[in-house]
Amino acid sequence: MLLIVSNRDDLAADFMITRLEEKGIDYFRLDSEDAANLSYSIHCDSSGIDSLLRSEFREAPLASVDAVWYRRAIHPVGLDDVPAEFRRFAGQELRYLLEGLLPETGGARWVNPIGATERAERKVRQLALAPHYGLQIPATIISSDSRELQAFAKQHGRVICKPISQGLVATRSQWFAVRTWEVMEGDLAELAFCAFPTLLQKLVPKGLDIRLTIIGDRAFPVAIETAPDADIDWRSCPNDLIYRPCTLPEPVVDNCKKLLKALDLVYGAFDFVQSPEGELFFLEVNPAGEWAWLELELDLPLRDAFIDLFNPKHQTGS
Repeated sequence: MLLIVSNRDDLAADFMITRLEEKGIDYFRLDSEDAANLSYSIHCDSSGIDSLLRSEFREAPLASVDAVWYRRAIHPVGLDDVPAEFRRFAGQELRYLLEGLLPETGGARWVNPIGATERAERKVRQLALAPHYGLQIPATIISSDSRELQAFAKQHGRVICKPISQGLVATRSQWFAVRTWEVMEGDLAELAFCAFPTLLQKLVPKGLDIRLTIIGDRAFPVAIETAPDADIDWRSCPNDLIYRPCTLPEPVVDNCKKLLKALDLVYGAFDFVQSPEGELFFLEVNPAGEWAWLELELDLPLRDAFIDLFNPKHQTGS
């Protein structure tokens, strides 16, 4: 059985489930929004643990789980029946229960492990590791000193600013993501605050954006073409993009696989920018990055590659 850990708005999980059902592969989906409505039976003694999760429609004896697809962290919601002062505690109790159970699944294949995913999301760690595995990165500074940031910008000319975390911001009325943008003259004084880290990188003149999706031993590089006047961050203009499969030098792909291994990951969505001269610069790797739209755009066998990774006995032959 495949255990999918995600939330209800995860379209990639929906997309994958259609293929699992086509192939008759058993699965159990655990969404954060439904965690409070699960029932569970857990028995522990010196001989081990016996545990079962039940939702309204399915049940999962965890001993039968041979793969866990960890898409998104568990953040229980729907605790309205719990007194307000205890909701945070109750949510934490439920999260710790479920996360504590998940690793006890008899040596299941994780895509990707919880701890490795959380560590790998630290972009500073990625930037520190990447050159050790032969990946070129743009000149970068992280500082809260506006004078230091201004000196970096003066040295390198055009620079971009990006979030160090996932860049998600929640207000009372909306959620939005902070994207990468080019820093204009006069911006730096506003960007730098005491004890607030600002990440700047030298802007690499863009020939192409490259998304390299690595699933186990399989690699799927895609070139992303943007309009000349498009934003620096291609994710800001999804309707004006052209995708095409491309090739990358074998040493680059091998080095990315080595970096994944160093991060204890088996899947990663790598972002590169390629200069007009053909130089490749590593930007980041997302251990839970999106991929479904690439299969829809280019008919790449990404779902089948994941199924092969979850459990070799489900080999698709694609």
